[in-house]
Amino acid sequence: MIKLFPGSVAVAAQCLLVIGGIGALLLAPPAEGALLIVPVAGSGVGALNAAIGAGARLVGEGTLPGSLVVEGRRDAVLAVVLRAGGVVVAARPALCGQAGRTA
Repeated sequence: MIKLFPGSVAVAAQCLLVIGGIGALLLAPPAEGALLIVPVAGSGVGALNAAIGAGARLVGEGTLPGSLVVEGRRDAVLAVVLRAGGVVVAARPALCGQAGRTA
């Protein structure tokens, strides 16, 4: 049998894959509901305008710099926000700021 990696490297790689998978599941946006738009290229204004054009409704600000919380459908919002320089993730309470904080 040929060993490609030493045992400790293989275990570390498997742990990173599991942690990455859990992180991806936690940040995956829901099909419909609260979505967090995080701008990665420029300001969040273009991404917000794209989301509103796709039928989303502004809920408030997120705690991440320039991030915004909207309500809408993932399949309508995701592609247009990506083209506008933003990323759509799940609007988890830890990422979305205080309840009642609106833009």
